[in-house]
Amino acid sequence: MKWFAVLLLLAGCGSKSAEKRDEPGGSTHGDQPVGPAATGPLTEADCDRLLDHMFELYIADKKKTAKPDEVPTEEDVAKARAGMPADVKARCIGSPRPPYDCSMKAQTTAEIRVCLEGSGGP
Repeated sequence: MKWFAVLLLLAGCGSKSAEKRDEPGGSTHGDQPVGPAATGPLTEADCDRLLDHMFELYIADKKKTAKPDEVPTEEDVAKARAGMPADVKARCIGSPRPPYDCSMKAQTTAEIRVCLEGSGGP
């Protein structure tokens, strides 16, 4: 499960991001509105959204470059989430919001890495 290691690396790099913003004072996650833009340190829900987004982007990246049987399935993702060390989420909760905001706007895992490493944003 090489992809699992990549996700752990990403999640362990100080994972922080926010929902995509479509208009001031509001945000969306996918096509679903999630209410006013959040401020302050990341919550558990923020960290869950970030992890979901990272998995989505990782799978999208794999679909572009890997053989179909190498693309993680929903079952693989569920196993990866279940096997993730508890400290991954614990390190995320309470983290600063700007890298999270950047990461949630990212369209690729490479863009998320840039956000989390503090080198700018997408």
